[in-house]
Amino acid sequence: MKMGRYLGEIFLGHDDEMKGYVTETVSPVLTKMVFYGNALARYVAFKALKQISSHPKNGKILVNLGIASNLIDEVLERTVYNEPVNSKAEAAAILTNMLESGSVQLNDLQTNHKMSLDYIICNMIKRVRNSTPDDLNINFVRILLCLMKFPKTRDIIVSVVEEGDACTNIIELFNNPNEQLQVVSIMFSIALSPFFGHILADRLCKTRGQPQALLNEHPETTEPPEKQAVSVNLALFNTAHSFLRKLHQVQRSGARMSKYEGSYLEGLVGILVRFTSTLYEHQFLALARTYSFTTLFTELLMNTFSDEIQLD
Repeated sequence: MKMGRYLGEIFLGHDDEMKGYVTETVSPVLTKMVFYGNALARYVAFKALKQISSHPKNGKILVNLGIASNLIDEVLERTVYNEPVNSKAEAAAILTNMLESGSVQLNDLQTNHKMSLDYIICNMIKRVRNSTPDDLNINFVRILLCLMKFPKTRDIIVSVVEEGDACTNIIELFNNPNEQLQVVSIMFSIALSPFFGHILADRLCKTRGQPQALLNEHPETTEPPEKQAVSVNLALFNTAHSFLRKLHQVQRSGARMSKYEGSYLEGLVGILVRFTSTLYEHQFLALARTYSFTTLFTELLMNTFSDEIQLD
């Protein structure tokens, strides 16, 4: 118990070999404590495993222990009361770390024969809503983002979100006070937008305070926060003048542009390019003429070193 507490608090350093040795040595014991120990043992072991799983190269070791399916069971099935730890949130955080490390494959998630991928994904999506605790919401969305990388699970996610209330629930999280939750929800919406962007746009326009909140003003002397760097891809036609003004603001940063400003600029250009795909609509054609898109895109093509912008 004392060693478990210690492992949950310390930084393991930058030596990958040492971190791997620690993980291989202690993880089997910690895993038993999590799934078979008393409340205090579970608290200690969850904290230690979360810390260990935060090192990407440890993901494979944890996968080989076969704990992925147990973590899913903890998140979706197990109900425990009067514990000093939120076991669902801790299990979701560990699973998120493992998935984001790139170590988990689909067959690792299917070793628990009680639950199919459809059941797992459907239940996670249904729980993404404002009434769910923020830490659990954040990790559910991060898990779903990871699963979007696999064609099989991506198809399931798209189908579930498109058919139910999940689309509205996700967009409502844009207004959540927790900025980290706002950012991951916007990133998830961006990942979904190629499959049913028109539905997302419709829900966005019906959500209180949106889409205006996606382009909140920030001082010109500071770089845009991460939220704006990802949310700009979801803005709509009636804020085009704001896009162009902000584009010129970011361009003025020149060589001093930060990584978020670069992402922000790419998002702005991406939105303007999307407008050109609907020039058969009179209002979009008028928009392109009013703001001289041809001149703007020519200047961007000649004066930017971003491959993403030049490709657009």
